[in-house]
Amino acid sequence: MFRAVRRHLTASRADSEAGISIIEVLVASIVFMILAVAIAHSLVAAIRLAADQRHRVTAIGLAASELDLVRSAGDPFLISARAVSKTVDGLDYKIERSVSWVDSNGVDVSCTTTSAVQLLKVKRVNIRVTWSGQLAATSPVSTDSIISPSAGSAETTLGAIAVSVKDTSGLPVAGLTASVKQGSGSSIAKTTDGEGCAYFPSLALTASPVTAATLYTVSLTGGGYVDITNSPAPSVGELSVEAAKTTAVSFSVEKAAKLRITDLPDGLPSNAILPAGAKDTLTNSKGTLQVPVGGTVSLFPYVEGYTVVPGGDYVGGTSSTSCQSPNPALWPETSGLNGGLAASTGALTPGADLGTVDAPWGYVTVRLDASLTSTRYIVAYRDSPAGADPGCNAVRVASWGNTSTPPSCTPSNAAAACYYFFPSVGVRNNGDEVTIALPYGTWRLGYVSKNSSNIPTSGFATSGAKLKLTAWSNQESSAPSITAYSFTVTLDPRTKK
Repeated sequence: MFRAVRRHLTASRADSEAGISIIEVLVASIVFMILAVAIAHSLVAAIRLAADQRHRVTAIGLAASELDLVRSAGDPFLISARAVSKTVDGLDYKIERSVSWVDSNGVDVSCTTTSAVQLLKVKRVNIRVTWSGQLAATSPVSTDSIISPSAGSAETTLGAIAVSVKDTSGLPVAGLTASVKQGSGSSIAKTTDGEGCAYFPSLALTASPVTAATLYTVSLTGGGYVDITNSPAPSVGELSVEAAKTTAVSFSVEKAAKLRITDLPDGLPSNAILPAGAKDTLTNSKGTLQVPVGGTVSLFPYVEGYTVVPGGDYVGGTSSTSCQSPNPALWPETSGLNGGLAASTGALTPGADLGTVDAPWGYVTVRLDASLTSTRYIVAYRDSPAGADPGCNAVRVASWGNTSTPPSCTPSNAAAACYYFFPSVGVRNNGDEVTIALPYGTWRLGYVSKNSSNIPTSGFATSGAKLKLTAWSNQESSAPSITAYSFTVTLDPRTKK
């Protein structure tokens, strides 16, 4: 019996000292971790939400400050869309302002409208503020306001003009000067805003029936921009203004690319004569443009660029008005000569400075064998094409020297465009050499008498002083030996193979 009791007591003591198993410990730990994560997530979310609400309060203050700035502008035409960033207590906030005009019918309109609309009545302004780390569930701060124009802007007995300016990408261009003028009256000028708009309210109406004195012209200048015609001051005319309506005018411009053209070949004397008022021709698939020689040329930045043709009388094609001789690229390759090569600008980008492009003219150097008085000068005119000269049919007149009015082309045997050269304004002496620049092609040179108005009074001289050809620009051969009262030369842009 005593043995049985002792066995029972020993077994009970062993059971009471067995403890908790490892599995029970692991289960308890997992349950604790789940509860701890849930509690921590709730605490973090609560902290972030509280912080986001503090940021929202700051954003409300920034929106109110932006709205005060808008209202302080006074003139709604000075209020434009914008986006700015501000840092407050180490946090970045983005403030975005969008604007839209509302017409007298309550419809949102823009100065980019392409037809006449109702007068602009008020400007709607929306301000939106966001911040870094903003919770997805938190909406941005947004506030709206309406700004009214000054008295008369919505005058129903008057009209208005809205000018829209965009670049070729469709983006607004700010900071350009738009001017409006009725008939021959004074201009009203305003600067395009951030939306590329300028608004001209309270304009007098166009008369009925329409008269030139009551039509409007809108022009645009500034900022180094040009339109597709390469004009730095594009304009639109013959615009009518109707009562209680806005006439919309749109311009498409781009920042001009810059180019300088070298017209005189290397090695020419410094006193070589390029004609006063002489021009070069720039051409591409969009058309041709004549630009003055020397200085910097501003060009619309076509991706295809331009071909630079020496001289201002180039006209492509084969019609009776064409003049192909100046373009080196139209002179063909032969067995002994390379085909002519025209200079090219390459692709253009807005605002690019292309530096200098070499597009040299041809030239001849002549020696005078008698004194040249102020009543005579050298004239060169295009003669019938010789050799590979592709020819020049266009009749054009250009003059050099101190003449303000181009003289008529009087030599009886002139074939086409006449170019008049003054060796200098004054007297040249016997034995002097004169180098004159000419576009490529076939030319006849000689002396012509002139009157005090610099108008030719005769054909080429047939007595007295003669001209001696001493040099020319043809690279394939040296200048022929010619001494005559007048003679013909063909200036060829090609080189030997």
